[in-house]
Amino acid sequence: MGVEISNIVTLDQVISNGNWNIPDHQKVMSLNKGIDFECTLTDPNKPDKLHWKPNTTGLFSAKSDFQEIRVLQRLEVNARYPKAPNIQSSIWVPPAPDEIRMCCDGTSHGNPGVEGSGVVYRNHKGNVTAVIIMNLEYTTAFFAECEAIVEGLVQALQMGIANIWVTSDSKSAVHAFNTDQVPWQLNALWQRVKIGFMRIRFSLVWRELNFYADQAAKSGRYNGVAYRGTFISVQD
Repeated sequence: MGVEISNIVTLDQVISNGNWNIPDHQKVMSLNKGIDFECTLTDPNKPDKLHWKPNTTGLFSAKSDFQEIRVLQRLEVNARYPKAPNIQSSIWVPPAPDEIRMCCDGTSHGNPGVEGSGVVYRNHKGNVTAVIIMNLEYTTAFFAECEAIVEGLVQALQMGIANIWVTSDSKSAVHAFNTDQVPWQLNALWQRVKIGFMRIRFSLVWRELNFYADQAAKSGRYNGVAYRGTFISVQD
């Protein structure tokens, strides 16, 4: 005769001589939920290992864990293991000595919604040379990303930049410019501005490496229409 689950305190009350000692009604309830204790093998020749969570008093016991399992079963919640995080190293790469890196980003509150765009220019030393903050009122996130790139290129020409490296964390925006499929509202300006550079290239970067442009875009979104087209030049 198995011991009542509510009375379980130690591990040896549910495992006896290498076999499970689970009440019959608990076995039936567990089988209905896809838990088969008979398929969980025990080895009496090996020392016991404790795998239970501590209860609210900080003591380890089988009782606390079975109570949690029982609550999950009654709620018909299926336990799932979370995926292990995929940790990768990253590094910010500066542009060539004769080139400026233009980091672009767009942010939105809703899609479509109130949008903001930001552009940050950096030289080969990694120093910030200029920043653009824009508020686009009501549009889509994709358009905000493209607007940041086009307006950033326009300002780059006015600053006399000949070689520019455009980076963005928007895969769709980078693809649009690499394949010359820019939104029609911006296409005419894009066609005029791109011929003004000796060299122009586009790259997709991780969001974590685009944090300065992201902060500029958020500033444009939160500060409203008064910040549309704000340009900040930074002296070396």
